[in-house]
Amino acid sequence: TPPRLTDNAIASMSFGHALSESPLALATGMSAILNGGLYRPLTLTPLTAGQAPAAGRQVVQPSTSRTMLDLMRLNVTEGTGAKADIPGLRVGGKTGTATKIIGGRYDTTKKNVSSFAAIFPTDGALGDDRYFVLIMLDQPLGNAESGGAATGAVTAAPAVGRVIERI
Repeated sequence: TPPRLTDNAIASMSFGHALSESPLALATGMSAILNGGLYRPLTLTPLTAGQAPAAGRQVVQPSTSRTMLDLMRLNVTEGTGAKADIPGLRVGGKTGTATKIIGGRYDTTKKNVSSFAAIFPTDGALGDDRYFVLIMLDQPLGNAESGGAATGAVTAAPAVGRVIERI
């Protein structure tokens, strides 16, 4: 987050600039939106046998969570996440492409951090078990197949699809 929230910084935040977050923070936020609206802090520490997950609090309405699951699925069937689709698994997700910051400034040579965050299955009851897969690529390179593009749609989404297929 920038040191001062100027009008320009706030406007930039609306399309993803001026903010950064860790993969764990992204997974935590998305899980709260996609699990029926219940925020639970995530941890990398495994639960012991019989240990219940952390208590949570409602942060979005269940109906909003259902809408977001449907929109994530739509992004895979008709949007930028198409290369992550695996028949029968109802994968949903969101691509991300961010201009890389080098030396405190946005890089002007088209260096990106590209990602795809997937949830599956997107159907079923809100309380059903789901899986979350996130792949972030630092400075991916485009190729002939992608027309030189290095966005999340053509780099991270296909990788997520391959991971989900192997699961």
